[in-house]
Parts: sequence; structure tokens; C-alpha cells
Amino acid sequence: YGTAAESINARKQQKICKTARFFLHQNPQFHNRNCRFDVIEINNFKENKMPIQWIKDAFWLNEQFSIL
Repeated sequence: YGTAAESINARKQQKICKTARFFLHQNPQFHNRNCRFDVIEINNFKENKMPIQWIKDAFWLNEQFSIL
């Protein structure tokens, strides 16, 4: 099945970016800000071990995504 981070595929990134575009459209005070997405990954949850990995700059809001 892969790791938690591997579940953030291109389609999921596209949905997240589309939602962010909608938010930015509704909140013009943030239009000139960079929009970066981090991923917090937790694996082996069942073993009561919680190795947490913070993936900074996992992806950015890209101009190719549109709310239309």
C-alpha cells in the first residue's frame, strides 16, 4: 500500500490546490502570498510507535490549477 506520504498523489495535490485557489479567490488579502503545502507523515501507528516525519515544501500552489 505504501507510506502515508506516498498517498499524496498528483490527484490529491490537485484537489488541495483547487481548494486553496478558491480560498485565495475569496480572501484577496492573501493574493500576493506564496502558498506552500507541507505533509506530516505518521507511520507504524498500530505498533504504538509514532515516527513522525515533517516534509516541508512537499508541493506548492501551481498556476496550472484553476477554480473554474
